[in-house]
Amino acid sequence: MLGDAAALPLYEELLVAGHTDPHFDRCEVTRALVGVRAAHGTRGAERQVPDPAEPHVIRALDEAARLFEEERDRLVPVVVI
Repeated sequence: MLGDAAALPLYEELLVAGHTDPHFDRCEVTRALVGVRAAHGTRGAERQVPDPAEPHVIRALDEAARLFEEERDRLVPVVVI
């Protein structure tokens, strides 16, 4: 579903207004960047990452994509209060 072209508006919104966090698994902007790149072959235009073509940004996205792929099918219990 998130790889579908219909998800692009969601990703674009997250790139502009998503929550940022230094941990990949909690950063909506990083997840959106990885999703846009995986689904559409681009890095996306966002305001929270000034230059997505910088080598350190590309390395971070590669690492995030690898981690997301590893954890893709893993279920993690959630505590609901």
